[in-house]
Amino acid sequence: MKSIATLALLPLLAQSTLLRGSGAINEAQLFKDQVAAELDNLKGGSLSITWSDCGDADTHGKVESLTPDTMTLGEKTTITGNGNIDEAITGGTFSIHLSAFMVSETYTGDICEAKTFDM
Repeated sequence: MKSIATLALLPLLAQSTLLRGSGAINEAQLFKDQVAAELDNLKGGSLSITWSDCGDADTHGKVESLTPDTMTLGEKTTITGNGNIDEAITGGTFSIHLSAFMVSETYTGDICEAKTFDM
């Protein structure tokens, strides 16, 4: 989170330092290099994946598991869900709400088709 906030402030810092004189340009570049190094440190880190089934007593499908329970930053991760239904179905839709850091997205699809979401 700190790195994201730092990136948001970078253009403002660069603009204000350029107004102070030529020595400030070096300060802005140093700051930019420090932010880049911080982002490089994040690569290869991992995030825990937590989930919950938001169905109620009238819901016919129940998610029982989601794997894996972590994902590595900067790498493609396939997340697979398993569950049960209490009646025969021939089709339907799903909705997934993702909330991570400053990201809040909802993804939808057809339950009979594989779906890929780019995040």
